[in-house]
Amino acid sequence: TPEYFARYGKPRHPHDLLNHQCVVFRYPSGKPFHWQFAKELEIAVAGNIILDDVDAELEAVLMGAGIGYLLYEQIKEYLDTGRLECVLEDWSTERPGFQIYYPNRQYMSCGLRAFLDYVKTGQICQSQRHRPQ
Repeated sequence: TPEYFARYGKPRHPHDLLNHQCVVFRYPSGKPFHWQFAKELEIAVAGNIILDDVDAELEAVLMGAGIGYLLYEQIKEYLDTGRLECVLEDWSTERPGFQIYYPNRQYMSCGLRAFLDYVKTGQICQSQRHRPQ
């Protein structure tokens, strides 16, 4: 939020995030999501808030709890109204790929196989970039 950046400043490089409070997303496995940047840079950010729900992550960011790594479509309206600001845009990457969990390859349905083959072509969701907010 503009208020967070007024108080703590804006990061200029992804490594600067290590000196900021970040709202961390955690996978159901318990593993934290590492933020991905251009030049194959990946940062394991830290923060006092760790969530396993992206809507809760957005709410925490909107409340000024720290910097979040969110999808453009999720925060566009807040960017348009000035409630959120983008940072590290020069370091943003194309949207990361999907993660699909399924029980066993041995018994995969034809429909799931067709969907996985389609996703692997990379034609889904190539229009927006993924960046920290």
